Amino acid sequence: MKDLRLVGRSLRGIADDTSLSVDTIRTIVGKMTGTDRNATRHARRIGLDSIKIERERVATWRRPKRTGDALPARINGLLKASAELRKEARGHK
Repeated sequence: MKDLRLVGRSLRGIADDTSLSVDTIRTIVGKMTGTDRNATRHARRIGLDSIKIERERVATWRRPKRTGDALPARINGLLKASAELRKEARGHK
């Protein structure tokens, strides 16, 4: 349904095609975009201006956290590789 909405179909047109009510289509499309009545009510209750803004903030926080979480494994891999290179270099001398 989100695809139909993205290509420009109206809520009423989608409702006619799917034999669902316009309110149901509005709720489904709203849930997909985070703009439905329940999401906005929840956002207001916990003190946010918009749930969409909160999702963007969490996404920008999550990316550096993943990178930071992966660093110890990358460092250990580099240390092992350097130790192997040192052993190999000592063997050639």
